[in-house]
Amino acid sequence: RPRSSGGAAAGIYPLRPPAPRLAASPTTVMVRRRGVRATGRTPGPACCSLPPGMRSRLTGGGYGGGIYHVGGGVSNPILIYAPDPEFSDEARRAKYQGVCVVSLVVDAQGNPQRVQVVRHLGMGLDEKAVEAVKQYKFKPATLQGKPVPVEVNIEVNFRIY
Repeated sequence: RPRSSGGAAAGIYPLRPPAPRLAASPTTVMVRRRGVRATGRTPGPACCSLPPGMRSRLTGGGYGGGIYHVGGGVSNPILIYAPDPEFSDEARRAKYQGVCVVSLVVDAQGNPQRVQVVRHLGMGLDEKAVEAVKQYKFKPATLQGKPVPVEVNIEVNFRIY
């Protein structure tokens, strides 16, 4: 698979390159050896061809720029530190496993904010996934060389080996 620029050290590889068109298309990156996958969406038509006043209204930002999505000149945040999530006792006893999807905003300093579960697993694994993701550290996403907040989805994989 092709490697993304700057992501090789953290083990992040794109599964699908960003589309050059303006329509929204998902971009998925995978963090190897951790059972974690981050996904983001490219911005829609609001990104490039509109005047700045209209652009800020459509992307949710006023004078601060708002929260961005990966693509259209916005790079992926690079995972620096990702502790492995722990199994809950209930899930371990039942030998329950699966994938929990967590949505979050990686701020301009690389810290996770607004962490919430998008796809629930149950048996206490949702709480364990949120607990682990809140400890993640990222190299922030950039737009034209400046760090920007970006919204991503993280897939936390719970497997019993």
